Amino acid sequence: MEYMELTIEDVKKLSLDLAKKIKKDFNPDYVLFVERGSLYIGQEVSNFFEVPLLGVSASRKKSKLKKVVSPLLIIIPSFIKKKLREKEINSNTHEKNSDRKVFLNFDCNLNKKNVVIVDDSADTGFSILQIQKKLKEKYPEITVKTACLNVLDKSVKNIKIDYFLMKNTMLSGPWSNDSKFHKQFLIDFQHYKSGGFFCEKY
Repeated sequence: MEYMELTIEDVKKLSLDLAKKIKKDFNPDYVLFVERGSLYIGQEVSNFFEVPLLGVSASRKKSKLKKVVSPLLIIIPSFIKKKLREKEINSNTHEKNSDRKVFLNFDCNLNKKNVVIVDDSADTGFSILQIQKKLKEKYPEITVKTACLNVLDKSVKNIKIDYFLMKNTMLSGPWSNDSKFHKQFLIDFQHYKSGGFFCEKY
């Protein structure tokens, strides 16, 4: 499996490519990004279409092993991190832990609107699937498309990602705790949260 370490500029360039791919047959009124990881992707896609950016979250309970290993990733050599990530991807851990707590972190009426959900990677697809389900429940007349930089084969049986650039690639980007760009990513995310887009009540 290919492994890619992405800089902030790498992510922005790839996100622009993703936006151009979406543009071929879909024009969203809103871009929804999966917090926090796909912030830069969401910003680039929303800027491209000149539409508002909204955040959604889908969290799962961390395994005991992940709680222990996560802080150590910063000091572990790259080739070991690659092996650990590959082992995690190839395991069925996330298949068993498919439940997500989904929060729509905005108060907009998205009925009759075109929306694209963006994320860095669809590993199992459960996060995007359950976000999509929540949106359809709250806004039955919404049109939803999905877009990721990368899609893993194991996600295909759970959800169809409408737009993607890569397949079966392990991505380590600014959203990763061990990235040298992670501190800047956190600053940018807090900046987004302090001045993000809000809709009027409806």
